[in-house]
Amino acid sequence: MISKRPLSLDVHQLTVISYSQSSVVAIIAGSEKKKYYVHKTLLRQESSFYYSRLSGVFADNDEEVSLVQEGCDVVEAMVDYIYRRYRPTTRWAEVDHSHYAQCYRLADEKLMCGFKNMVMDKLRSAYRKARPLVDMKDVEEQYALGIGHTDLAKFLVKLVVYAMMNKSATYAASDQPDIRVVVDDKWEGALENACMNNQDLAVAVLREVMQYRANEYGPAWECSGKCLFHDHTDHSSCPTNSA
Repeated sequence: MISKRPLSLDVHQLTVISYSQSSVVAIIAGSEKKKYYVHKTLLRQESSFYYSRLSGVFADNDEEVSLVQEGCDVVEAMVDYIYRRYRPTTRWAEVDHSHYAQCYRLADEKLMCGFKNMVMDKLRSAYRKARPLVDMKDVEEQYALGIGHTDLAKFLVKLVVYAMMNKSATYAASDQPDIRVVVDDKWEGALENACMNNQDLAVAVLREVMQYRANEYGPAWECSGKCLFHDHTDHSSCPTNSA
């Protein structure tokens, strides 16, 4: 990982020589205020946020970027992407998914589309390799970190639904993390157990399941969340179906 001023060899494989001739900016990371030096031209290229921040009449004098609120591992992942555009493949047992969620949040905030897409690809790949073994506590923690970041939140909700219905659900055969659900009789209890510690996640999962049920069985299933926990077939009195 780059923890000193980079030389031309650091960017040789990815860029032209002109990058090595550009000025560098120090990224201050973590509570320990560790410094990572990055070519300013590369940082501006990868981040629309820093493209604006490091432009203009005072740009050449701006030699530091503060990310002290971020962990060093997250900033290292960002710098690693800027120079090498990949993260080393790790086995499922070694993957820290909260780290991925934090990387995604940073990429989203700093408008780094390429870094964000890479993090999502790694996250999807890790979960696909692990299916159907999904740690619900891990998912809940990621959802809390990623709430407000639409792509990540949607993916985690789909993952919860998949985990609840792993005997009757499969990923679609595409690059997008989608699921096809055949609702069984025991999903209600699984939902309560899976989401009992996270109200927001439970509501989001309810909406997802209701949408699948509506698509599969028709508009009669478009009823309130409470309705899904009760054993009845007449939905005429449900809030969304009543006149």
